[in-house]
Amino acid sequence: ADPRRRRAVYTLGHPRGLPLKLADRATVLELDGGVFRTDLDTYVGNSGSPVFDARTHALVGLVVEGAKDRGDFEAVPALGC
Repeated sequence: ADPRRRRAVYTLGHPRGLPLKLADRATVLELDGGVFRTDLDTYVGNSGSPVFDARTHALVGLVVEGAKDRGDFEAVPALGC
């Protein structure tokens, strides 16, 4: 299936060996040929994870690259991480 602008999407993955992470409540922001940009909350290591249409659950693409100016993890000392 082809992604559509403003369509809700989600991804599943095991970035950096972490337990399965669901990143949902995201949308397709831009389309440019066969490439699209979303606001998925993904980590370095999510590359290759499938991106699904949230309504139909059809595969619409793969995670390729994240925002390079943002950190992947946020320390939460109270939780020991």
